[in-house]
Amino acid sequence: VRIVSFEHSIARRYLSSKKQFGFVTVISIISIVGVAIGVAALIVVLSVFNGFNGLVTSILVNFDPHLRVETPRSSQQLTYDSLLQYLQKSSDVHGYSPYVQGKAMLVWRNVMQVVYVKVIDDQKIGGVSVLRSSIVLGSLNFQGDNRNGMVLGLALADQLGAVVGDTLVVVSPSGSELALLQLNQPLIRRLPIVGIYESNSKDYDGAYAFVSLPAAQTLFGMGQAVHGIEIRLASIDQSDEFRSTLIREFGSSYRIMTWYDLHKELYAVMQIERWMAYIILCLIVGVASFN
Repeated sequence: VRIVSFEHSIARRYLSSKKQFGFVTVISIISIVGVAIGVAALIVVLSVFNGFNGLVTSILVNFDPHLRVETPRSSQQLTYDSLLQYLQKSSDVHGYSPYVQGKAMLVWRNVMQVVYVKVIDDQKIGGVSVLRSSIVLGSLNFQGDNRNGMVLGLALADQLGAVVGDTLVVVSPSGSELALLQLNQPLIRRLPIVGIYESNSKDYDGAYAFVSLPAAQTLFGMGQAVHGIEIRLASIDQSDEFRSTLIREFGSSYRIMTWYDLHKELYAVMQIERWMAYIILCLIVGVASFN
């Protein structure tokens, strides 16, 4: 009991003073409040950054794979048979799908828009992406009469003024060099819109259109080749470990990128912003502590 009373008396001596020194009490209160506000600001701002980072990651990873495997150089055309066999046997793999991606120009009435045209396998896309559950109009079905269909983002469809059922003219860059020399015509295809999706990300909704694998291979003149394989694991936390496993298994035969590598510039900027906010707020706490 004496120890507690002694501690309390010491605390009262530092936090208060006699009437003739009342200004010391005011200074102590200001210092305590300053430190409390500085620490609270530090915690709140860093929590906001962490929450924003988690939100951005969840939006991006919903449409991007955990791992993307492709050839080291675009000029190479390697087969992925051995990789596919390995993925089929792995218990860590939730789903995988081949992909082809390239730029093309969409033309509808008097509007032209350059977008990324990406292939999806409507039978396997559910294991790699949440695109199927993000469809707001039409459907994600490339079977039968829809085998040459196209799925657009909501923002892109709004820019073009197109709806489900409209047929867009797609101009492919394949063979554009010969077309400029007037030795050949550019590759043009007419693809109907079979669905519209919304991902809550303007980077996808306004810049990506999805087509079937045969339509993309024809559009880009790739024959039966693909650009790579996209993989989704049971948990995103396994990405780095599974990437190391694939490197040990296949060496340098393929270039393997994680979800972080696909958006490295964005995460680098977010990391710099977080550190700058941390340093500035630490200076505020330091000034309050010296007071």
